[in-house]
Amino acid sequence: MRTLKKLGLFSLVLVAIVLTEALALMLLTGQLFNSLALPIIDNADFTWLLIKNNPLHGMLELVRQPLLIIGHEQSFSKDYTAALYFYPVGTLLHCLLAAWISRFISNKTRSGIKGLVVALLLIMLSLPSIWLASCCGDTPGWPVDTALRQYVFAVGGDPLARLEFYESILPALFPIQLLIGATGFGLLYRRISG
Repeated sequence: MRTLKKLGLFSLVLVAIVLTEALALMLLTGQLFNSLALPIIDNADFTWLLIKNNPLHGMLELVRQPLLIIGHEQSFSKDYTAALYFYPVGTLLHCLLAAWISRFISNKTRSGIKGLVVALLLIMLSLPSIWLASCCGDTPGWPVDTALRQYVFAVGGDPLARLEFYESILPALFPIQLLIGATGFGLLYRRISG
């Protein structure tokens, strides 16, 4: 029974994290989410066949394929105008985050709530993959990268200067994402274990 309670709390926290990210993107883009897709299940037959015939390539395909997509889908074209993509590694990190938060909640320690909020914001800033059709090409990016690409493709001003700025900081974006995520997880670990 105790394990069932822990699993239930973990599930609630995980759903709350995903819904918070979806709500934040809805507020930032003005796009209401009307679609939920599970590409990993939709392509399960192909992925399984690929894993059986070429295990290495099949596993790489499995890691590159989103598990879940929450987005705003246009009814006439079935294309997303804004979407959150949950890839396997990001989903695993979401699960770890949910496990740590549920552990924090179950310990009933309320000290350090500000540090917990900061840690959660940093983690949530570094994890999601967002795709915006209005600005950002054909691949999802993490929130800071997507916001910068939206800035580059904004109407007005000098788009070449904005593109030069973006290209100059592009090599640093992935290390910054890792640093933000590691800092958030470090703060969270410190709050929960200390």
